[in-house]
Amino acid sequence: MDPPSIAKSPSSAQMAAIPKVLFVDDEPAVLEALKCALRKEPYEVLVATSAALARDILARGPVDIVVSDERMRGETGTVFLNRVHREYPNTVRVMLTGEASLGAVVDVINDGLYRFLSKPVNPGELVRTLNGAIQMKRLGEQQAALRADKTRQRGR
Repeated sequence: MDPPSIAKSPSSAQMAAIPKVLFVDDEPAVLEALKCALRKEPYEVLVATSAALARDILARGPVDIVVSDERMRGETGTVFLNRVHREYPNTVRVMLTGEASLGAVVDVINDGLYRFLSKPVNPGELVRTLNGAIQMKRLGEQQAALRADKTRQRGR
């Protein structure tokens, strides 16, 4: 079993504020290229070479964004990302693939996929996508907190 790989080693105080991104692809060279593309970006990068390994990582703690390939040995990215959506609804999902059927793309988009990216992805486009995903996630968290405050105020 491959352990998660982390591109940066921030302090524990910084870790709370640094978004976690999990890349899932059965090609180690692709994972290495993605880590390299983000080496100067403020992300904790985790990698998994299968959906099963990615589920193990997700079970250990929250991950902000999951970026998955579609065609992998074992479980497809579509099946995996749909499962992530059910089990970790606050995790933003992105598909990054060189090959995907139209049906697979439609399925994940209809299930609330944040973005679909084609391989090879431009590093700038990847960073913009991740930054947008984090911004969307934080706005959603702020809205949820405001709703909770409003509900508590009504209960007084």
